[in-house]
Amino acid sequence: MNQSSTRLGLTVSILVFVASFYLLVTGSPLLVVTLSERMGLPLGNVITWLGMVALVLVVWFASPGLRAPRTRADRYYRRAWQALLVMAVLWPFVSYALAGNWTYSFGQRDTFRGSSDAADWFFRYSFSVVLLPPLLAAVRFVHRRLSRR
Repeated sequence: MNQSSTRLGLTVSILVFVASFYLLVTGSPLLVVTLSERMGLPLGNVITWLGMVALVLVVWFASPGLRAPRTRADRYYRRAWQALLVMAVLWPFVSYALAGNWTYSFGQRDTFRGSSDAADWFFRYSFSVVLLPPLLAAVRFVHRRLSRR
């Protein structure tokens, strides 16, 4: 990947992440706009999804060691980062599988799908997709600093 496409990828990822973060934090009215009446898909879920993917991609584009690993440790970090990207890309589909609807609403049900137990798994998965990228980036940063000594 050449330097200009890496810069473009980083810039777009940062812009998408910041925009989605801003819209989510401010509770923008755009979040409840329905994209598809038939599916009941709110724009907020798409915005959240794009923000999650962008979060992973920001670090990917900002870290040459992840894109072109030179050490064994960076190869391990690259595989972990790819797993995080897959988790982020699959988030809406895993969420749909757990909720049984595109609004990701849960309630008291006799079956697992759409139940409060499924909601627990939905929140665990969602928090993992959001919290693991900064955690792994911090671990990698500390590891690289300590290995230079």
